Amino acid sequence: MRDSGTPISMVTAYDFPSAVHVDLAGVDVVLVGDSVGMVVLGYDTTLPVTFGEILHHCRAVSRGAKRPLLVGDLPFGSYEERSPPILRPTPASAATDTSARA
Repeated sequence: MRDSGTPISMVTAYDFPSAVHVDLAGVDVVLVGDSVGMVVLGYDTTLPVTFGEILHHCRAVSRGAKRPLLVGDLPFGSYEERSPPILRPTPASAATDTSARA
């Protein structure tokens, strides 16, 4: 796509019904972002969003959107070295659980 100059489309989805529409619309990339905290979960900011919450929504989206590239966000601070190892996400297992490829 890049070499040919073809633009790509990308949207955010947080649930199965939205993901089905994304898939039917032919969107290239679907993002499950940490904004799920404010849009769906009712948090005031994205800071309380956990890896488990992102993973839950990635699983739902992966069931509805089979064709697009699925990108799952990492919650704020989860990638920092000072995070206790038990709290750090495991991207390999997340990719296996959700079919996420990025």
